[in-house]
Amino acid sequence: SPIPVFFGEDQGRYLVTIARDKVDWFLTERIKDTGVFAPWIGVTGGRELKLGEARAISLEALGQAHESWFPAFMGN
Repeated sequence: SPIPVFFGEDQGRYLVTIARDKVDWFLTERIKDTGVFAPWIGVTGGRELKLGEARAISLEALGQAHESWFPAFMGN
C-alpha cells in the first residue's frame, strides 16, 4: 500500500512542492547523490487529490471527511 509512504508520520519524511518544470532537475541534480529517498508522488492544484497511480478524490470529499469524523465519533 502506498499510504504509509505518502503519509507516514516518522521524523524522516517531508513533503516538498516543486514547479513541474523543475522536478527532473531537483531529482537528478539536487537529490541524486545525497542518498535521500525522494519519490515523485503527485501534482498539486485543481479540485482533486491524486497520488501516483491511485484514484483521485475530490478536495470537497476530503474536507468533509476531515470535518465530520470527530462529531460522528462523539455521537453528534
